[in-house]
Amino acid sequence: MHFIIRVLKSWPRMVASHGLTLLPPMIHRLQLENGVPVPLARCCTLVEAWAERSDDGGELVTRSIMIEIQKLIREHRSYDEENLLAALQSALLLLIILLFGGGSQPPLPVNKASRLLVAFWEMKNRLADTGLFLEEEVRHTSPDWSAWVLVSAKRRTILALHHMEWAWSVLHGYPELACLELGPLPAPSARYLWEEQDERTWYALYQKWRMQWKDGYYAMSELFPIQPGAELDERTEAWLAEADAFGVMMMGEVGAVHLNVKDHATKYAPEYKAQATLPLQDVTRSHLLQPRDIVAASARTTRTSFSMAKLMIYGTGYTGGLVIDQAKAMGLDFMVAGRSQRSTLAAATALNVPHRVFDLFDASVIDSNLKGVTVLLNCSGPFQYTAEPLIDACIRNKVHYLDTSAELISYEYAEQKDKAAQAAGVMLIPGCGGSVAMLGCLTGRVLENTGACESVERVDIALNVSGAMSRGSLITAQQGAKAGCLERRGGALVDRDATTQPFDFANEQGSVACFPVTLPDLLTLHKFFGVPNVKTFAYATGTAFASSDVDIMPAGPTKEERDASPYNAAIQVTTKDGAIKRAAMHSVNGYTYIGIASAEAARRILAGDVTPGFQLSSVVFGYDFADSVAGEVLSSVEIL
Repeated sequence: MHFIIRVLKSWPRMVASHGLTLLPPMIHRLQLENGVPVPLARCCTLVEAWAERSDDGGELVTRSIMIEIQKLIREHRSYDEENLLAALQSALLLLIILLFGGGSQPPLPVNKASRLLVAFWEMKNRLADTGLFLEEEVRHTSPDWSAWVLVSAKRRTILALHHMEWAWSVLHGYPELACLELGPLPAPSARYLWEEQDERTWYALYQKWRMQWKDGYYAMSELFPIQPGAELDERTEAWLAEADAFGVMMMGEVGAVHLNVKDHATKYAPEYKAQATLPLQDVTRSHLLQPRDIVAASARTTRTSFSMAKLMIYGTGYTGGLVIDQAKAMGLDFMVAGRSQRSTLAAATALNVPHRVFDLFDASVIDSNLKGVTVLLNCSGPFQYTAEPLIDACIRNKVHYLDTSAELISYEYAEQKDKAAQAAGVMLIPGCGGSVAMLGCLTGRVLENTGACESVERVDIALNVSGAMSRGSLITAQQGAKAGCLERRGGALVDRDATTQPFDFANEQGSVACFPVTLPDLLTLHKFFGVPNVKTFAYATGTAFASSDVDIMPAGPTKEERDASPYNAAIQVTTKDGAIKRAAMHSVNGYTYIGIASAEAARRILAGDVTPGFQLSSVVFGYDFADSVAGEVLSSVEIL
């Protein structure tokens, strides 16, 4: 920490001694090509006055710096992008003087310093809103030199502000701003790229750098897991070998944060439950570097405004995208996550939400990415590969697990883990908002309304799938078809033949022949409703289940296609005395339903509606669950 402060204090001294002929590491020479920006020019004058002050002139200089800082705060909304950057760089240099003092000049009192940090929060937000990444950087192609310089200077300025705030927090004994949300930022660029002044030479050097880093730029998130000691992984060593003094200082802080988190994780747990990353253009917004935490600390209160997304939506494919859009529309505080860097970043960027990227091969990696999460909603299929590792991780980390699966294997594994989940106080709801939720509500409503709850002997239930399927659903359906078809008979799952059965969906089409399929309701209707005999069927309308090359088909139906393709369901309940009860359900398109109902299930759990163990949405939330959400009617039941 003291090393960081010493380096920070050298920057205003550098400007005072050399003007802008020798630049601090966040200011680039190209910024001065068309003249010194007005905010930086005023800063230079004040810094020189500070360095030359007499013993009795310190108070006057401090007052002048405070006046300039207030001016920057008032005027920054009128600045264009380049002048906003210069204003924040100027503010950084002046704040270093005020926060840490120098020579005979004492630093500002803690309460005043904390208020200043708060005052600059909006300016940092505005700078982040101008963009902290270039599209070419994400695609790993060559950017325009001047655009790269500008965005690199913005990133360095924000990282430098973090250095300052972190060092100030540590110096005064307050919870450190570890701020893992800096993760997606590229680490400070290679010295030879940052310092090159000739555009043509820079392009040649950038091509060389791009070939060396063919797997992508070295990100700040790669610094976070570094352990104490001399050993570094190859990518980190390669980055450090090229780093300038700013990068070396970054390495020093990373080591300090790591040790502090390890030593004080219990004491300051809330401060360290930070998201690993934020979307590209949103790195300094709602969760990053919040100086209001410093104010709370200086007021000697345990209350903190540091917030984090409690809901993680894992999977950004077609179905995941529908759930994400609904969660955003509902105003939920969430982050997106997934195995694909490209699609996860795209989803996070589009909606301005935090994100994390991790695969499911290493349990310790999953555990580290679930820190700070209360509810995990898994939308990443096929679930035969994702449900087990994520359910296990959720139980280990006491995170409630939801998914959008219609694969029997997810439900079987959740049932196996029922007792472990209960012991951990964790709720497991596979298929929280899909067809299983829909058919569970239909079954519960029929049994309740017809008085057949205690006497049910058999349930035959069919789903009318209408319109196009998503690419992922079709892959899962094709894999399921190869596994054969099952039914529940006498409480056991057994093979069955391909005999069709007629159902009336009460949609003026009369009875139609439905084909047998293996649906998770074979398990859920037995476990939660005590039905010993269950058969499940499907009926396809339109292009549902149409054979197609999944590699060339669209990701899923458009909104217009979904709106034109509502779903239906039909149920036949046979009681022990041979009586038959029938009903039908009419709902919005299944994909629309799963997006809305899954987000609603997550919202209810976040609000505290929790029953530990393996559960069913229709049982936990009621048989009218997701009949309507926020005034939108999703389904209705007709007793025949």
